[in-house]
Amino acid sequence: MGSYNATYEHFIKPTQGEEYWEPTSYDRPTPAPIKRRPGRPKKQRRKDTTENPSQTTKLKRSYPIITCHRCGHQGHNTNGCCYPGVSHRPPNWIPPPPDKDVTPLMVSCPMPSSQLVMMTFMPTPRLPPSGHGQNQG
Repeated sequence: MGSYNATYEHFIKPTQGEEYWEPTSYDRPTPAPIKRRPGRPKKQRRKDTTENPSQTTKLKRSYPIITCHRCGHQGHNTNGCCYPGVSHRPPNWIPPPPDKDVTPLMVSCPMPSSQLVMMTFMPTPRLPPSGHGQNQG
């Protein structure tokens, strides 16, 4: 803080209140004119996320919780099931009661090593020249 004060001590000078200012013959500065924006004006201002909404008649859309038919976990469906060894559930299966304390936001699926081998880069063998672009004579 001492080096900051030493650097700016000759630039920042405190000013006294408005009653100590010298009156001048110049006009007071006026604010810039407000320009009308193009497009239809908004009916209400945009509220901050921390403010409560004033309109309580409009309901937010609620989405059902997706449950996997293969493993029974919530948050993904059968196509995105990350438990490939689990067989399909029997048709008379009853889902377990949901835990009220813990709600899974995202399910992590580690990739088995067999899938990693399939996803590695494998170059294709070079093909011998077929002679299509050469003169045959």
